[in-house]
Amino acid sequence: MIKNYLTIAFRVFKRDKIYSLMNLLGLTVGITASLLLFAYSYNESQYDQYHENKDRIIRIVMDVNFGDDTRAVAVVPAALGNFMKEHAPSVEEYAMLRSIPHAGFQVVKGDEVVAEHGLFYASQGVLDMFTYDWLAGDRATALVPHNTIVLNRSLAEKYFGEVNKAVGGVISRDDGTQYKVTGVIEDVNQKGHFTPNALVSLWDDSKPTNWRDWNWCTYLLLSNPGEDFTPVFQQAFDENMAPELEQQGGGKITFSTQKLTDIYYTSRLEFEMQPNEGNRAFIQGFAIVGCFLLLLAIINYVNLVTAQSQKRAREVGVKKAFGVGSNALRMQFFTEAFVYVLLATMLSSATLVVMNPVFQHFTGDKLPVELLVGWEAPFLVLFFILIITILSGAYPAIVISSFRPVQVLKTNGAGKSGGGLSLRKALIVLQLSVSLLMIVGITGVYTQLRFISGYSLGFEKEQVLLFNLPNAAVGNYHPLRERLMTYTQIGGVASMTDALGEKPPVNDFTYETDEGERTEIIQQLWVDEGFFKTIKVSLLAGRDFRYLAENDTTHSGVLVNRAFVEHAGWKIADVPGKRLWSHDWSDRIIGVAEDFHVVSLHDKLEPLVFRYNMPSRNMLVRYNGPFSEAMDIIQEASWEVAGEELPAWTFLDRKFQLQYEEDEKRASLLAVFTGIVIFIACLGLLSVTAYEVRRRNKEIGIRKILGASAGGILLLFSRSYIALVAWAALLSIPVANYLLTEWLGSFAYRIEVDWWMLVLPLVVLAGICAAVISIQSVKATRVNPVEALRCE
Repeated sequence: MIKNYLTIAFRVFKRDKIYSLMNLLGLTVGITASLLLFAYSYNESQYDQYHENKDRIIRIVMDVNFGDDTRAVAVVPAALGNFMKEHAPSVEEYAMLRSIPHAGFQVVKGDEVVAEHGLFYASQGVLDMFTYDWLAGDRATALVPHNTIVLNRSLAEKYFGEVNKAVGGVISRDDGTQYKVTGVIEDVNQKGHFTPNALVSLWDDSKPTNWRDWNWCTYLLLSNPGEDFTPVFQQAFDENMAPELEQQGGGKITFSTQKLTDIYYTSRLEFEMQPNEGNRAFIQGFAIVGCFLLLLAIINYVNLVTAQSQKRAREVGVKKAFGVGSNALRMQFFTEAFVYVLLATMLSSATLVVMNPVFQHFTGDKLPVELLVGWEAPFLVLFFILIITILSGAYPAIVISSFRPVQVLKTNGAGKSGGGLSLRKALIVLQLSVSLLMIVGITGVYTQLRFISGYSLGFEKEQVLLFNLPNAAVGNYHPLRERLMTYTQIGGVASMTDALGEKPPVNDFTYETDEGERTEIIQQLWVDEGFFKTIKVSLLAGRDFRYLAENDTTHSGVLVNRAFVEHAGWKIADVPGKRLWSHDWSDRIIGVAEDFHVVSLHDKLEPLVFRYNMPSRNMLVRYNGPFSEAMDIIQEASWEVAGEELPAWTFLDRKFQLQYEEDEKRASLLAVFTGIVIFIACLGLLSVTAYEVRRRNKEIGIRKILGASAGGILLLFSRSYIALVAWAALLSIPVANYLLTEWLGSFAYRIEVDWWMLVLPLVVLAGICAAVISIQSVKATRVNPVEALRCE
């Protein structure tokens, strides 16, 4: 019996190749696209899932309140972890981590200095708490001694040739510090909110008892993850922090915790070790789009099959006349659906293999083939095929098998029993609604990305290089700067502690207003006398920093930006000379700088204090003319002055552009899958139009005999589909407007949802629908009335 069903299914496929290929194409595209979206959603949901203790690890964070301002930060005092282990019964272990600034760890390798990244200062608890594949060394003690380092496989092979030769070897830093290699871990290819290439031991035994060092991300391993730590946190603050804060004018610290697996998706705190760009709403959104794509492909199959119901009606009538039961007919149509789904799944699998490099280019990840390795994988694939088969085959099996033999053999068609046109149109409305929703979304996303790419940051970031200086160059910064400024190809040189494109550190500042003294936590940048000239930011009042040859920065003065002045309620002309102080420092404001954005437009522009910086690792160089010529000058000058070239650099504008990389990646994915949704919707629309043309074949013949024009017949078919597009707009535009507004809310500087963003996609969709409908409608106008009415 099964063999007969399969034989008939393949005969049907061969008999009407066009519709069969359309069916197969629609299912293949839908299954492939949905699997790609499911793969992307799965990959993005795997951050920190590889740690064996992931459900028992939490991170401590804190809200710092000074005066009228509160800051949420990811770092806490170094001593807090040890305090929690001693005072909270459920804390089994604690771990301390602190990121080493990008390229801030520069290694001497022969005659060259190599800038490494992805390095972290870490306590031994990191190795005890987190899961890493251990290759060599003693895991239990690797980070206990001072000046030890654990490398990943890539660094071990880079500096020692082989993993086994690395342990016991020495890594020399450019400042003369030497680190003994005590362990090697496998490269961390899994996703996590921090990804170490190397772990460096703590340099000070007093760190676990130091309450003044607020620079550490601290994690706890719990035996009871549900314990409330509020009383212990309060005890830690009252005993160790409150007295000193009171001496500094008062302040309040509130501690809280985050689950390890939530950090990447929900934590947007200051001083994160690495940017957390995850968004569970986006992940769920892409998974939902994947489900919609699969549903649309199934709807498309149903529409295409039922559109051929008149062709299958006589076959069903004859079979029923010869005694074939309805159940057998239903099984026949389910078998046909199974064959289509099986072939589509096989084609999708082959397509996924081919598309793996494309998927990796768009998302940065490979397809998660590990899901197909386990013993349960074949059962999941079979379950997937059967579910799609049931959903695809149920409606055609029930409807077409219910045709009455007498009626279909008498009328040579399904007649009214074929029915379901209104349902099919409702399904088309659903397809069009999803299409319009995604077209509106991609219109808004690309408009916002174009807006931020053209929005002025307040300074000129083009043709500026950001160098991370090795130790020798830092010590010779001023001679290097003077040498570079003698060249016409160099437009400016500046030193700063924290690079542009990264969130600045904060400090508590006190100043006087008309209402009295005000204490707030405000961002600060340490820069030198060349900073504003190099990035071309103008001063609104006062003067710039001056070079202090005697290295005295105590009374160098400070500058503030326009936002600070407006926040304080001052007049710009009155600002120079005003006093600004902190708990251990006081100085006068010497100037006011125009506002500019230190980080991306995801963050709003904030008040900013500029303090004088002695040479540090970050150096900005503005160049004029060809890049290669300027780079040759810079490296030659560095070699002559500092005895080495500068190993680590990047374009400043590229550094800012990378902050929108996730948005651009999601926009590209959305654009691709919007096109797929439209394609599937067009196939469905084509099938319904074809069905209606066949159903109204005789009507068209009669109308032509009575003098109907081709334009009139085209209008006859178009009117009903205009209504479908209108219903789709009514359903999707309010939803699209809401979702787009919510997404734009993640940007501090954003466009408004304008009317054209909703109307233009509607016009585009209507145009696409008109083109698809005209394909079948034009065929209808060419029908020979004699052929259409010859059975009457």
